[in-house]
Amino acid sequence: MVVEDGEMFRAKRVVVATGIAGFAYRPALFESAPRSLVSHSNDNPDPALFRGRRVGIIGGGQSAIETAALMNEGGAHVEVIMRAARIRWLHGAVKLRDQLGPIGRLMFPSTDVGSPPFNQLLARPALFRTLPAAARVGIDRRTMRASVAGWLKPRIDGVSLSTSRAVVGAELRRHQIGLVLDDGSVRPFDHVVLATGFRINLARLPFLTRELLAAIRRTAGYPHLRSGFESSVDGLHFIGATAAYCFGSVTRFVAGTTYTAAALSAAICSSLAESAQHSHAA
Repeated sequence: MVVEDGEMFRAKRVVVATGIAGFAYRPALFESAPRSLVSHSNDNPDPALFRGRRVGIIGGGQSAIETAALMNEGGAHVEVIMRAARIRWLHGAVKLRDQLGPIGRLMFPSTDVGSPPFNQLLARPALFRTLPAAARVGIDRRTMRASVAGWLKPRIDGVSLSTSRAVVGAELRRHQIGLVLDDGSVRPFDHVVLATGFRINLARLPFLTRELLAAIRRTAGYPHLRSGFESSVDGLHFIGATAAYCFGSVTRFVAGTTYTAAALSAAICSSLAESAQHSHAA
């Protein structure tokens, strides 16, 4: 490994835990748009800067509605544009789990990711990893549908919602940007926030060389991982959202860290024990 000041380190094992910030997805429509007019929700735009201004937010998930709430409370005139027909509100399973007692604990594991019966598989990443790839991808898509925590509902009073609409064009103006919708209408905004999510692709990690990338088995940008989150390159591990293809959606959230930490630690300790045995044998 070489760090930015040129110093080189040698390590038998490297764990990549860089989060999702580097995978923010910006649709091609906005590639040439200046950051003064268009930002990503991951950029955490300061609501105080948009008081009295028209702000458009593209998306219908947690980041979109949470950004809308903050902008609305900061005094902006907010419109959310989303392809879905409605917001999918989540009210959590914790209360219901407690009310149902033992049955509730069986139906709703503590990870609280996904709905029955898939939540049981997602709560067991080692088991999830044994499923066929098509099944894993299908469950992940169902689990990661755009949804919003119920506590945000009262905080978006006054926010305009344009549902069942897609953005098909963007017109850059002097100090504004016009969003062209699929019904032919054009909405002018002083600023647009892209709450368009993230797309994992290891090729976007600048510290992975071309040669190293070529040695990592991947599908749709995700690495293929063994039981200890180890990639096809011995000693190179990936945890967090990059592990979701093999270990499921729970690895994207804090709820997944309990399993991840234990499995990663066990794999590394096992490797160290094997190395020690070989050294003694020699």
